[in-house]
Amino acid sequence: MEDNDSIPKEWRITLNQFISFLVKVGRSSSCPVCPHDGEWNFYIDKSLGMGVESCMMITRMDGMSPEDLFSERVAHPTFSMECPSCGYMAYTSVKKVVEGLSAMEKENG
Repeated sequence: MEDNDSIPKEWRITLNQFISFLVKVGRSSSCPVCPHDGEWNFYIDKSLGMGVESCMMITRMDGMSPEDLFSERVAHPTFSMECPSCGYMAYTSVKKVVEGLSAMEKENG
């Protein structure tokens, strides 16, 4: 298991920050699979019971070349959210969220 100190500080995004990013980029609350339109389930660190100030859990998406199935994998860090109706999973790049939040901070001075 990886030590939490190996996670870059800027990747420690709270649920509140993630929701702000989703609103800023115009992310729809509609599920692309079922008729659900509303709140989604977010994967957060519930261990401290901090609600919207809880850190988002990072889901690693492993990528690999189809030509070399057993080559070293490249991990793409993402944040996960799940449709509460059908279970559809949506993933958002941690790097894009960090970039977006940084730009929002600069806009707000």
